Order: sequence, then C-alpha cells, then structure tokens
Amino acid sequence: MHVPVSPGACGILAVFDPESPVSGAEVLDAIGCISYRGSNLGAGFSYFEDTDRVTLQAFASSMRALHRARGFIPRHWEIEFERALHLRGVSGNTFLWEMSVVTDDGEAEIENRVEAINSLLSPEKGEWARFVGVGRGLHVVKGIGFPSDVAGSVPGFTSIKSDTWLAHTRQPTNSPGSYPIFSHPFSSVNISAVHNGDVSSFGANVNALRNLGYRSFVGTDSEVIVRLLFVLMHRFRMPAEEALQVLAGTHPLSNEFPGLSLDGPFSVAFSFMEGGMRKIAAVADRSKLRPLLVGTDGGRVVVASELNQVKRLIGNPEVRRLKGGEVMVADRHGIRYC
Repeated sequence: MHVPVSPGACGILAVFDPESPVSGAEVLDAIGCISYRGSNLGAGFSYFEDTDRVTLQAFASSMRALHRARGFIPRHWEIEFERALHLRGVSGNTFLWEMSVVTDDGEAEIENRVEAINSLLSPEKGEWARFVGVGRGLHVVKGIGFPSDVAGSVPGFTSIKSDTWLAHTRQPTNSPGSYPIFSHPFSSVNISAVHNGDVSSFGANVNALRNLGYRSFVGTDSEVIVRLLFVLMHRFRMPAEEALQVLAGTHPLSNEFPGLSLDGPFSVAFSFMEGGMRKIAAVADRSKLRPLLVGTDGGRVVVASELNQVKRLIGNPEVRRLKGGEVMVADRHGIRYC
C-alpha cells in the first residue's frame, strides 16, 4: 500500500548510551512508533561498532553496477570483508554492498577518495552505483520502505548493539522517494546525519562546497548538511561544538565562513567521532520551526522528534525542548548546550 506524502513530517532519532549499548530492536521500536511521520518512501539507520576498520557502504541498481563500483577500491585500499544485501523497493531491486578495508588514511584523504570515486560512477545504460556511507566502524543502512522494511533486509539487525545510533522515517519533500540514495542517514567520514525539514540556504551551501572541490551530489539538502559539518571539522579543524554553531548560524564568527551556515525550517541529529570518542549532537533552526527534543536519565541520551520516542527508550526521562538555534552535544562526559 502506498502511503500519502505529508510534506515536512519526517521523524528523526538519535540515541547515545556509553554504559548500556542499545539494541537494534529498541531503536526500531522507537522510530516505528512514529510511523505516521513517515511513509514507505524511505527509512534508515546508522550505528558504530567497536573497530578501527574503515567500513564503506555502496548502493547499486544491479550486480554489474556493484562490481563496477567495487573495482575502484583495490586501487586505494585492501578489502578485508564484504557482503551484498538484496533490497526490494518501489523503484525495483537494488543492492547495498558493505565492506571493511585496511587503511591508515586520515579522514580528509578518505573523504577525497570516496568523492573522486563517486564522481566516476556516472550511470551507464540506466545502471548506477554510489558510495553512501564511510567511517571507522560506521554502518549506514537505508532504503525504500518503512523502518521495519529496511531493518528486515539486514540479517540479525534487531540483535545488533551499539552505544551510538541514528534512525529516520521519511516524507520526501525536495528529492524523489523512489531511489534509496535519497534516504537518510547521509554520511561523510565518521559523521552521519538525519534531518527533518528544508534548508532554504541549499544553493549557497552547494556553491560553497563546490568552491572547496566537491563535485558529486545526489541533490538533497540532507547530504549537504553532513558535508558542511565534515568541512568545518576536518578542513577548517574546528572543534565539533563550534562547527555545529557555525552550521546553526549562531557562532560569533559564522559570517567568516560564507555559505557554510544553514537557514530555513529544520532539525538535525548527528552521530560522529571526535578525538577517538563517539558523540551525538542536535541542531535546531533559529526560528525553531521543526520539533526536536532531548531526553536523558543521566546516562542514556535520546534526541527525537516526539516525546513518545523518548519514553520508549527512557522510562522516566528529563526532557528539554531545544531553543531556536541551540546546539546539543552528548558524549561519555555528559551533555552540553550552546
């Protein structure tokens, strides 16, 4: 059954618990309880595992396209492990290919290589492929369907445990809902993001990224958001909290980074690594036009669109509604607002 689209209604979720890892079953339940905010046009998850291996995920429309994408990897890295998952969606069959590689490359070099490979994977005879996730132990699983459909494509998903999760249920607004590359989360190296709303600064943001050398885009504002944070943290070497404030347009020096701040009605949740430490973050637009809550019990931290999601993961939460333009960052040392 096709579910009618309700523009702007996406549901987002981030969970961080350094003491008691969260299962895929818990995350699926928490994003599934707001199915009315999504549709069968896209959903996804990301999580970190404890490893220093670099993991990559690529989408392809066929095994032929998948093998073409794979052919670029041995030129740069040694493949240690790989698997292909068969996904079925409204656009037909697609393949999600995941692998781990051995490399000592830093974040910026890995990002540059993946960007270069994606720019070479132009469609041929209707076949296409694209790398959509990369990071040290970062797994991105997304596709067409409801969250339960995407989770069901991954063997043992409900038993996976991680201290850091993102989840998303999608109502497409400015990009198609028929291809899995447009589903969330979006990823740059060691950074993953889920987003609700629209970014009216999209054109200026894309121009700024093009000026920094980016050439390969799928054409959605959500992808731009995660790339902006990567640029601020790894090219301009800003601490995450300051980089997130630049994104929100509230940092005193935001004007010194033209095109790197966001405008419009949006809420965003991130998971990322900084200094070898996993973290989650949340950013609300300056007018606070999209819902975003932070719930905690002193240990576990949940970022969510709605209160019922928080209560599925924390029995008696302390809840805070982010103010316009406010940034939250949580790690094993606690929560900080700025």
